[in-house]
Amino acid sequence: MRAAGAATASQPSVYYVGADVESIAPTSSMILSNAFYLGGYGLGSGAPGQNIVNPPATVPEISPRAAVGMLSVTDGDGYGVHTRALAIGDGKNVIEIAQIETQGYFNEYRQGPFGIEEIRKDAVTAIKAADPGSPITAAQILVNSVHTHGGPDTVGAWGGVPTSYLQAIHNYTVGALVLAYEHMQPATLEYATVHAGVVGENDCSTQGAQGLPCYPADGDGDPLMTNQLSETSTNSGMDDEMRILQARSIRNNSVIVTYLNYSAHPTILGADNLYVTADYPGVVSALMANRYGGVGFDQVATLGRSQPNRAPCANPSLTGPAMQRCTLDNYAGRVAARINYALSSPASPGRTQMLTGTPSVGLSSYLIVDTSTNPLLNGLIYAGAAVGAGIYRALNPPWMSGAVIGTDSYSGHIGNILISGGPGEMYPQIVATVRSTVPAAGYISIGTAGDFLGYIIEPLGAYPAVVMATIEDGSDNLLFNDSQTLGERLTCSLLRGAGDTLAGNPNTYWSTRTKCELFRTDYELPAGLDTEFPSQPDLSSVITH
Repeated sequence: MRAAGAATASQPSVYYVGADVESIAPTSSMILSNAFYLGGYGLGSGAPGQNIVNPPATVPEISPRAAVGMLSVTDGDGYGVHTRALAIGDGKNVIEIAQIETQGYFNEYRQGPFGIEEIRKDAVTAIKAADPGSPITAAQILVNSVHTHGGPDTVGAWGGVPTSYLQAIHNYTVGALVLAYEHMQPATLEYATVHAGVVGENDCSTQGAQGLPCYPADGDGDPLMTNQLSETSTNSGMDDEMRILQARSIRNNSVIVTYLNYSAHPTILGADNLYVTADYPGVVSALMANRYGGVGFDQVATLGRSQPNRAPCANPSLTGPAMQRCTLDNYAGRVAARINYALSSPASPGRTQMLTGTPSVGLSSYLIVDTSTNPLLNGLIYAGAAVGAGIYRALNPPWMSGAVIGTDSYSGHIGNILISGGPGEMYPQIVATVRSTVPAAGYISIGTAGDFLGYIIEPLGAYPAVVMATIEDGSDNLLFNDSQTLGERLTCSLLRGAGDTLAGNPNTYWSTRTKCELFRTDYELPAGLDTEFPSQPDLSSVITH
């Protein structure tokens, strides 16, 4: 990769950008096995022993959430499942971001070397085999999962998938990262923001009278999001900003990639859907590719408490998969219209900007170690297979040792746009703290980054409302919350990383938050340490599901 040309403060920066998308559709034999499960609703497969080799013959092998087919009609139509990858370089450094369109994905798997840590390291090995001078390291690659509730259960809590499918995801994701790197070409980058709007919190006069923030929708005024805990002031804040990054080729001005970072849960389809799908992010990605050209890439953001403002299919005569596709089209079309509003409207300060000045990218991961306080989740990790909910997480240090869990946070930048990534469904308060503490020209916040630890709640004052929602409404936020300290620990790690990547000093923003002293052990671990542990042994011949 050649050094990017210098640019003045007013001239567009020249970056190197590449993107790729690869199908990760399961084979027909996987689906016909009746042991390929969809994740996200309820808990367990209804098949005790599902994760045990040669379960007893008396064990039932059916489940309401066993996949019956693919929702996609043709490959690439957006209704199926894919891995998407984006590579951005500044002439000296390269960072990559990828997303796996499944329910969740762990940093390490007990079945073998198929987790995100191996994906990152194996992608670097493959890139350097073709380009020995490449500057990229595993710490400069971020991979997350889309958290679709109609996607393959690569977590294991809902019955799981064959180990061979984990192997396939690893291979295709490595391939997508390699191809995105190889496809890099000189490009300009435009960053735009637009507000989705939040139902019930979009009237600023009403919200203001109560001392609460308001979230009106831009453009047509159609609010695209809802807040699961909108009735409580401690959980009124939302991340309704839709962040768009579009790269255009220097050679012919064609679009290389249109990237969206957006927080609404991929839960347009309900538990009655039994067809494999990425939910609305896959359809939005396809719509962006069809409208602008190049690759479309819709990557989930905070996720915590953030639900889509759903609407049913407008054609009541449709049933089955056609009705499910119509429902996805409805919501995805509304999201795509808001993206088009942001990119088509005359540029306004603070909403649309071309990246200018000297190009610069950076990204690193940070190992954080937390003690789980959720006995149910711990029980499922260690013994859940007995009840058909065997969580696949690796059981060796630093990833799991008793109740101690090792995971990652991510911080990076593209120009003066801050990238923050957390290993689960972050509550909006976490990224709000980062944004209010760290000045930047823009922000990209990536959920389920590098790992999948469920809801990450912060601050402690948010918990009473979460407990009441669990009791009164059956909310799963508390059930899938790993610990009461992870939210604050993650916030501090993201502040450390922000200082590292934007100011060249990890203490710059970390030191502004008194609570961060409680997590100094994380602070003192070197950046990128999570990429230096041995890969998992391959036990796929023993653990086949």
